[in-house]
Amino acid sequence: VVALEAGPGQWFCTGTLIAPEWILTAAHCVEGETASGIKIRFDDDNVNNTSGGIEVAVAEVHAHPGYDGVAWDNDVALIKLAAPQTDRTPTPIHRGVAAPGTSMIQVGFGSTDDQDNGAGILHELTTTSIDCTVTADNTISGANVVCFDQRDGNGTCYGDSGGPSFVDVGGSLEVAAITSGGTVESCLDGFDIQTAVAGELEFI
Repeated sequence: VVALEAGPGQWFCTGTLIAPEWILTAAHCVEGETASGIKIRFDDDNVNNTSGGIEVAVAEVHAHPGYDGVAWDNDVALIKLAAPQTDRTPTPIHRGVAAPGTSMIQVGFGSTDDQDNGAGILHELTTTSIDCTVTADNTISGANVVCFDQRDGNGTCYGDSGGPSFVDVGGSLEVAAITSGGTVESCLDGFDIQTAVAGELEFI
């Protein structure tokens, strides 16, 4: 799991290394961005400072051409690194549909509450996906998204965008969903809507 930065200490989103040269993240994280304006930070569990981990330059940025910033679908992007990272094993993507009731591990650098506490510190949360019809919002389709109930006070928050929701497959983690957004302006209420990797395989 990596941080997207404008420069050292200027992080803004989360991503996942899925191949030696490729970072998976959300399309809304790279809106208006160029390759020269983004750096990727590895091996740092607190990206608020400039002393930890390594920073890798970016060669290319590819947002899904179908992402429009309005519909929930297609909030996915790929970032090509300027140099492949061969000293680590990338995390594979999960090609199967993650059905409602699937246990997932959400990871990101985002805040832990609406007051922006904990921002920039890598954290994880284990939660379970729900049937998207529970949201009672007919614009949210389960075909390309994965839904979670945040009304229990647990959920992703600002800065977690683009980060992974992992499923455990035989003891190994795979990226099944990408943090996208929520139905209300709160990290601890409403519903968390994430991009389903299985629904975006053609682009990826």
